[in-house]
This record gives sequence, structure tokens and C-alpha cells, in this order.
Amino acid sequence: MSKTSLRKFRCMKCQEVYDIKTYDSVNVTKDPDIKERCLSGDIFHFECPHCHESYMLSYPCLYHDMDSKFMIWLNEEDKGIAKDLSDKFIETGYTLRRCEDINSFIEKLQIFDDGLDDRVVEFSKYDSFIDYTKNKKGNIEDIEGIYYHGFENDILKINIRTVDKGATIMVPYDAVLSEIENHSDLFNIKDKNFPVIDSKWIISIFEEAQSKKS
Repeated sequence: MSKTSLRKFRCMKCQEVYDIKTYDSVNVTKDPDIKERCLSGDIFHFECPHCHESYMLSYPCLYHDMDSKFMIWLNEEDKGIAKDLSDKFIETGYTLRRCEDINSFIEKLQIFDDGLDDRVVEFSKYDSFIDYTKNKKGNIEDIEGIYYHGFENDILKINIRTVDKGATIMVPYDAVLSEIENHSDLFNIKDKNFPVIDSKWIISIFEEAQSKKS
């Protein structure tokens, strides 16, 4: 079942202190009702009972899907879960990931809930960024973020959000997956103990490949 904690929180607007319930871990297989609240980010949303100011608060939270065999851990710092415990899950076929902020945590949940390889998504986001900027579809300084926007009929939808409008890039999933599998030495995740697989990770992959060519 899911595990919760009560914490004291001081409202940043009215300065009153009140209790909030946070989730140390959620098991969506044993507690399926919590799943949608995780995917929507609602478990991080709080409202002050005194002045009714609303907040999104980040806190360490472990998401566990026993059916699909993955765990996503929201924690800014790489500490808190014993390696011998995570190794047991890895040995039984689990995929483990760590995210450093709420948005990437929610996005990662959506990716794995759709049954996708997050390396393919990060590759596609990076490739979409290159395509968007090199083909002069928009200016780099106007880009606010690049996000996974869904999957349908073997097509990844990558949303490039800009100041004014943005764009949605369609990427063939299987083609990118084949590219990654054909270069498994480059895209192999060596440390499977809750690695952070994000934009910094994919950039480091291409930088490593470029340095080998030099």
C-alpha cells in the first residue's frame, strides 16, 4: 500500500502553519485509486486552509507499478534507497529511474505507463529540438520546454513549447528504437540503480560520441 507522512508547512502568503499529507511511496498496483492523482500531479498540490493560497510542493516520493515492473523516484538528491534493495528489483526485471523535479516525474510516469522506452523519448526530444532550430522553425531563446505529448500508432508526439505558440513534432518510435538498439554500446545504461535519464543524459551521449570521432 501507499505510505504517507504528515508534515508541517508554513504558508508563504499568510505565514500560518498547517499540516500537509505527503506520499513517501505509492503503489498503484495495490492502491490503483492514487494513480490518476500521480499522473495529474495532484498529490503535489496543496491549499492553505487559512488564506486558500495554492501551492505545488515537491517532496521525495517513490512510485511503484508492480504490474509493469517499474519504479520512478522523485528526489532532487541521489540518496535514500539502499543499493542492495534496488539490486533485488533490477534482478527481477524492474526498470528504475530517478527524477529531480515534479514535471519530469509526471512525464516519466506517462512514458512508462504508455509502455515506452524513455531513452527513445529523450532521443526524440533532442532530435526535435535540433530539427526545430536548424530548420528555422523558431528561435532557441523562445523555447520554454520540450515535452512528451503522447503516443499513437507507433508515433511519438513531442511538444515544443514556446513563448507564443510552439509546435508538435511527430517521431516514428520504432525507427528511433532501432537506432538505439543498433548502437547499444553507446546508449546502454551502465548504472541501473535509479539513473536520471533526461536531456542532460542524452546530450552527454552525443558529446561522448563526438569526442570519440575527434
